[in-house]
Amino acid sequence: KGVSWNRRMNAWLAFWNEDKARRSKSFPTKNLGIEGARQAAISFLTLKRHEEDIRQATKACLISSSSSHPPPPHEPHQAPENLLQLASSIWSMPTSPSIVPP
Repeated sequence: KGVSWNRRMNAWLAFWNEDKARRSKSFPTKNLGIEGARQAAISFLTLKRHEEDIRQATKACLISSSSSHPPPPHEPHQAPENLLQLASSIWSMPTSPSIVPP
C-alpha cells in the first residue's frame, strides 16, 4: 500500500503523508527498469514510514519528558543498512526523466 503504477508517466509512484500533506515521488522506469523502479519506490516508502515512526517516537518522548513521570525505556529504531544505502542512492537520483545519470 502506498505505491502505485502511473501509466501516463510510465513510472511507479510512492505516496506518503508528511506535515499533514499528501506527498509523492515518482520512480521512472527509464532510469531503473520496471522492477527496479518498483523496488526503489517500495524502499523509499519504507524509509519515509521509518522516518515518521522516529518523529512520532520523538514527539512521544518529548511529551512524556514534560510530565512528572520519566519516559519509558525503549530501543532506538535502526533502519537496515541496505535500506539506508538504497535511500542514499535514491536521494541522489535525478527527478527529471530528461536527465540521464552518469
